[in-house]
Amino acid sequence: MRVRTLLVPVAAAAMLFVAGCTGAPSPNATSTPTPTTNGVEAMEPDAILDAAEKALTDAESVHVSGTIGEGAEAITLGLTYAGANAIGTIEVSGVAADVRKLGTDVYVKAADTSLYAQFLSQEQQALLPLIADKWVKVNAGLAAMFIPGAPLSVEQFTVHTPPLEKGDVTEVGGTPAITVTDADGQSYAVAIVGKPYILESTYQGSTLTFSDYDKPVTIEAPAAADVVDVLALLGGLG
Repeated sequence: MRVRTLLVPVAAAAMLFVAGCTGAPSPNATSTPTPTTNGVEAMEPDAILDAAEKALTDAESVHVSGTIGEGAEAITLGLTYAGANAIGTIEVSGVAADVRKLGTDVYVKAADTSLYAQFLSQEQQALLPLIADKWVKVNAGLAAMFIPGAPLSVEQFTVHTPPLEKGDVTEVGGTPAITVTDADGQSYAVAIVGKPYILESTYQGSTLTFSDYDKPVTIEAPAAADVVDVLALLGGLG
């Protein structure tokens, strides 16, 4: 009985001591808030992609990299979009090219003029020596003549075939995301924390990664001396 009587106050004193050390938070202590979602994971799939498309088009800038398509028709890109402008590199038919877009003007500088040759008539190909190592300037509406299939605006990335189906919550680069897939199997991973940005898009084994949202980017036209207005040249053939 004495042992028991002795241990009870000792244990109580120990508990009071521990409580005094840990029970009250330090004035300098900080707690890490639990991340909250932006709520898109609770939306219908169409609403999710609508929100993602708006966030994408409203972003100050975004870098998109990866491959579109496969085989001979594959396009590899690393482009940064900022509003109606874009800058970066693409690879079409095995030929790399630098690209700059300012409004409706597109400038393309291919590592090899064979990129252009396949889309020009025999007569037009006579102009190839004049545009070698130059920036070829074309209207955005005619850019497909020189860089076929290359997306020149972010709106092209959200073109899809309904209906959409919502998938599971996943992670892309450590960021929680909800997946949405269209009728053709194209899938979008949309961030569920922060703004509902598209983080990744996959289709038939090809993957595009969306990153560097809202980072500053400078896009300027090439020096005039290095630019050839291809439409003016083609007009001269007439």
